[in-house]
Amino acid sequence: MGKLLGAHYLVLGGYFDVVGALRADARVVEVETGRVVQSVGATGKPDDFLSVEQSLATSLTGILGTKLAAAAPPPARPAAPKKPRPRPPAKLMMRTAILYSTALGHVDAGEKEKAKETLAAVVKEQPDFQLAAVDLDKLMQ
Repeated sequence: MGKLLGAHYLVLGGYFDVVGALRADARVVEVETGRVVQSVGATGKPDDFLSVEQSLATSLTGILGTKLAAAAPPPARPAAPKKPRPRPPAKLMMRTAILYSTALGHVDAGEKEKAKETLAAVVKEQPDFQLAAVDLDKLMQ
């Protein structure tokens, strides 16, 4: 699929709860050869999903920003003006993160009403989760 989309690299991974600890792992894979460029992981408390995710994202940014930047072709067009990013919540529980991913699955499946309901539940459960609120606003338009 990555080849069809013109991707040079894919990021694959997963997360799991092991004896009261949340573990998230990811690996950067070269699309053409299937070679694993590098793997990273992060561990934390299950109720602090966001800090584990941020740690993993920071590690991936380092890999993608340094090791792969030289191999990447320059962008074909100028970048659009950047909108300010929604602030992450102070703390994101794993349950809320899973509910949010369920909502995104509904969006991907074209199930707009289910997505609205699920995103509304996420925002109700965690009002400071700005990204979920932005996604809900987009669906409401």
